[in-house]
Amino acid sequence: KKVYKLTGGLHGVGLHVVNALSKKLIAVVKRDGKIYYDIFEQGIPVSGLKTASDVSEIEKLGIKIQFPEHGAIIKFYPDPDIFETTEFSYETILARLTDLSYLNPQLTITFLDEASGRKDILHHEGGLIELVRHLSE
Repeated sequence: KKVYKLTGGLHGVGLHVVNALSKKLIAVVKRDGKIYYDIFEQGIPVSGLKTASDVSEIEKLGIKIQFPEHGAIIKFYPDPDIFETTEFSYETILARLTDLSYLNPQLTITFLDEASGRKDILHHEGGLIELVRHLSE
């Protein structure tokens, strides 16, 4: 638990905040051969946790399953009633996800900007040792 909190476990708290500030949020998890999803609108669950019958059910939600065995996808739409602008800095988000990938070497993060089509896959198997080597170059 201590490592989880230190290495980005706050994403759970962050997800609550993102959910509350989103017009809509869709969470999809693939685990043990099944695909689960839940839909929220303005922070309120609207569907309840569901098990998808197949990938096409998820694709109808506007989400493409891009992980073979297991993983999670969070897709959210910022609430325009809360935010004046909903422009994101790809570089800022990429930097934060890169840090998380060093801190969680067992994790592969795929960051996709659907607006531009830009995609980065982050995986640093060497963890913090790899980060120190990278910083010393």
